[in-house]
Amino acid sequence: MRMAVAPALTPVSGQVPMVDLRGALAAADDAIQRNLSQLHQRGQYILGPQTAAFEEAFACAVGAASSLGVASGTAALELCLRSAGVGGGGCDVTIRWR
Repeated sequence: MRMAVAPALTPVSGQVPMVDLRGALAAADDAIQRNLSQLHQRGQYILGPQTAAFEEAFACAVGAASSLGVASGTAALELCLRSAGVGGGGCDVTIRWR
């Protein structure tokens, strides 16, 4: 399938290589297994201490006062659009998903 490209853009040929995270994950395997074990022992899979720790660490990493973990990219986009005042009866436009 050939995609239409705006005149100012240059089409990219070839395939984008997949990222192989096995090396990075192997280095962190013990910590990952420990955290998964703690998660399963608590039985609190959403809104638990790991979520709060992630939100705090992410906010710190990006220099924000706070952050909010959400379940999907769609939820993240919806929150961004709502916070910008987009929505509520008008015509909102986004890209088509496949």
